Amino acid sequence: MIVVLGETRAHELTFALFKQNLMDRLDADVALCVGDNPRETHNAFYDHAKYVWKYKDRTDWADSYKEFAPGKNVYALLELPDQWFGGIHHPTLQQDGVGALLIVFREFLRRKLETEGLYDKYDWFVLTRSDFIWPVMHPGLELFSPEHLYLPDGERYRGYCDRHALVPRQYFRQFMEMARATFDEPEELARRMKAVSPV
Repeated sequence: MIVVLGETRAHELTFALFKQNLMDRLDADVALCVGDNPRETHNAFYDHAKYVWKYKDRTDWADSYKEFAPGKNVYALLELPDQWFGGIHHPTLQQDGVGALLIVFREFLRRKLETEGLYDKYDWFVLTRSDFIWPVMHPGLELFSPEHLYLPDGERYRGYCDRHALVPRQYFRQFMEMARATFDEPEELARRMKAVSPV
């Protein structure tokens, strides 16, 4: 299964090669896990998607944390440096960007996969973006070991690149649960992160 996460931007430039060199190459079902907003219009990705899950865009992504984790103090995570929690509004701890959006979309996707019983339906999961251009074919799955997950090298921002992932079934549930602590225990997560990377 290939999951396009966030939005289907640049579809007019990317879809033909996405279909030829990724979707058809892997003979994969496609799921769209995208925003419900005026920018997200019907396009070729929708014509070829088996699943479409839309989540309403927010002005303040803290509202999503209140929805998914009521009563938790998501603002504790804004005390950490950089931009990984941008999009959460705060009068003094505002971060740049909209990194929180991706964490919310992953949680929304995790819940959809769980409720629709899809974790055990597919041998491999590809989590990717719509705006990648695929000038060459994706390597065949026979070249990958189901004992590993695969991430691209680059754009690490002091961590791993999350723009594309190839994950075997046995690890995909764990992979999707990596950010759960931001919802389940934000204050404890902030404490642990400060201990390894002081503010």
